Amino acid sequence: MTGALANNATEAGHEYLKPLHITFQYNRSLPTRGHTTALSCRPPANNYDAHSFQLSDLKQLSCWYNVDEMYLYIPALVVLVGSCFSQDTVRYNATWDSLDTRPLPQWYDDAKFGIFIHFGVFSVPSYRSEWFWSHWQNGDQPEFAEFMAQNYPPNFTYQDFAPDLTAEFFDPDEWVEIIQASGAKYLVLTTKHHEGFAMWPTKHSFGWNAKEVGPNRDIVGDLAASVRKTDLHLGLYHSRYEWFNPLYLRDKANNYETQTFVDQRSMPQLYELVNSYKPDIVWSDGAWESSTYWKATEFIAWLFNDSPVKDTVVVNDRWGTDSDCTHGSYVTCADSYNPGVLQARKWESALPLTSNDWGYNREASLSDFLSIQELLTDLVKAVSTGGNLLLNVGPSKEGVITPIYEERLRQIGSWLQINGEAIYATKPWTHQNDVDSTNIWYTASKNSSALYAISLSWPSSGQLTLGSVTFTNDSEVTLLGNNGALQWTNEDDVVRVQLPDKDVVSSQWAWALKLAETQALIQQRAPRKHGFEPRFYPRVQERLSQLDKNTPSHRV
Repeated sequence: MTGALANNATEAGHEYLKPLHITFQYNRSLPTRGHTTALSCRPPANNYDAHSFQLSDLKQLSCWYNVDEMYLYIPALVVLVGSCFSQDTVRYNATWDSLDTRPLPQWYDDAKFGIFIHFGVFSVPSYRSEWFWSHWQNGDQPEFAEFMAQNYPPNFTYQDFAPDLTAEFFDPDEWVEIIQASGAKYLVLTTKHHEGFAMWPTKHSFGWNAKEVGPNRDIVGDLAASVRKTDLHLGLYHSRYEWFNPLYLRDKANNYETQTFVDQRSMPQLYELVNSYKPDIVWSDGAWESSTYWKATEFIAWLFNDSPVKDTVVVNDRWGTDSDCTHGSYVTCADSYNPGVLQARKWESALPLTSNDWGYNREASLSDFLSIQELLTDLVKAVSTGGNLLLNVGPSKEGVITPIYEERLRQIGSWLQINGEAIYATKPWTHQNDVDSTNIWYTASKNSSALYAISLSWPSSGQLTLGSVTFTNDSEVTLLGNNGALQWTNEDDVVRVQLPDKDVVSSQWAWALKLAETQALIQQRAPRKHGFEPRFYPRVQERLSQLDKNTPSHRV
């Protein structure tokens, strides 16, 4: 919206006491179930001054809310005190009820695909898990102690690993090039995992950060600088707690009635990260206690109201046991979460490229890595049901994204170059999974002018059967990446599309049909409750079951 407000509304009663100087043609994206609609307002044609209108004029101000081509009238005063004006006039209180009303920045819903990077001291032992220190120190998994006894002297400490985090081959421009080649629109870097090692020269962690030991450089800053040269969005992961930090352990011993760790370590680091690197995503983790202890809503209110990224930033849900799968700009619920059905809120699946590990694991074998077919299946299902996919890679201690990771990322990118139209900036359709096939998933263009049917397998007959759509005589079907319309028939409540010879098809793994001019685009048949069995990786089902118990469980 152009123009400016002459005076803000008073918070009590929302009274507009002076003329409001605005231009009257207004269009702003607003969320419905995480997707784009439009709000338009204009005054009566012959009853307003070209530069201002009075409060009494509101009775004649017309507004429409476009919800999937249906125009609903909204009382003007509701629009004004809600969100018709510039977002600069909207402030959020430090409560979940208030923070959850903030519209989701459109870039995040459009992006659909991001890359997670787990890099830290855990990359040095690179044995089994990024939870190496915890398992070794606590003795809950004996193989970690056995590994240390076989390979390191008795007096070796976890801190002794840090100098070997050399990052000698870390080239942030190369990382960014690989991520761009994957087709991802954002990346999220672990700035500090539960071990407490900071990957930037923080003022709040002396001697235990990447500038003072190990790489001797600002890993976060160098990567952020490379990201700024591109159209990628920068995300920063930050663990709220640290396993063995004395300040945290003291708060824990005090039953979290004190907040010394939060005030002196965790919160100052968060403000430092945002002000220094201006991320578009703040990805919180490790908040096993109430969000009140972590002062989460206080920080997010500042982030949304006053931070340098207040208009673009998004946050996930891991801010406390009371916010998991409930609050935040979007929810992640649990590692590798992929519900398989449309959700009421925007969500993201954080998925490791290997089935068990987030950090680099030198023991990993080829069978531990997800195939390109499995990865595309997760991406398509996530987008079809309203989610994003955040795919994780774990660089080596030298700072290398190893060839197997790079290959998978470039494979996804080659697929998205052909089929990205069916993924980016789309919205879920009425049916996510075809009623007759568990291998066909739907997305729709924002304006509903096109429907995309993505088949995860190639039919042996060469004909693709669609049970959730119906066509008119003018309907056109094309295969993304190939020229020319495809032949189809519409009989017995199913559409059969004749695919071209597979030898001339551009896409190698999954195939997206673009359907235009379809009639209603809906068959009167019940959609599947679950078109597939959600695949939960280790610890996921445990985490989901514990969300109701408010008890800790391992996550990223």
